[in-house]
Amino acid sequence: MIAANSPTGRPYSHSRQIQKPEELGELKMFLELNKLPFKDISLNGNIFLLFYDDEGNVIGSAGLEIYGEAGLMRSIAVRSEDRGKKLGARIVDEILLCARDNNLRSVFLLTETAYKFFLNKGFQDFSRNDVPEAVKNSSEFSLVCPASAKCMAFRFYRYGE
Repeated sequence: MIAANSPTGRPYSHSRQIQKPEELGELKMFLELNKLPFKDISLNGNIFLLFYDDEGNVIGSAGLEIYGEAGLMRSIAVRSEDRGKKLGARIVDEILLCARDNNLRSVFLLTETAYKFFLNKGFQDFSRNDVPEAVKNSSEFSLVCPASAKCMAFRFYRYGE
């Protein structure tokens, strides 16, 4: 569902990439409100996006930690009153575009609650054992998410592969 009065025709007014560590506070507050991990977040070459409504309120977030040619998608959240409006799908599309634009070959994620959603976005089941070591060593994989979280992967295919 697209916001009727959004000048962009998107279910959000605008998005913004966080550029400086001092800008992380707004993201961390949003993630805490949505009961997602936030204490281990840092920029360090990673990409974090915030999505806003027409009044400038944060209504969504997305993160992509970059490890060579692999990425770890995290911090996908939608404000509770905006769920069910396809905003989450648009947020995932945006962060996957960031992954593609950064020449990543694959994006991994861990989920406990959105398995079917990510299947519908083109992610596939993936064994934690086969995840690249750099991603496995991330705080999200090694400390934050429980072993019960499902591991999934999205692959970008290049011409000729």
